[in-house]
Amino acid sequence: MENKKLLRISERLEKVAVQLELSFDAMLEEGDIDPRTFSDSVKSGRRRNEIP
Repeated sequence: MENKKLLRISERLEKVAVQLELSFDAMLEEGDIDPRTFSDSVKSGRRRNEIP
């Protein structure tokens, strides 16, 4: 039972990681953000619409 929960959590995290990577790549291509600014913003917990 515990293993099934962990597997589901792991699968969800993997999906989120892929979505984040795709979003980041799209923002870079559009020139919306500077990679360093984005990284600093994520570390500090700011949301995308708050990123300068």
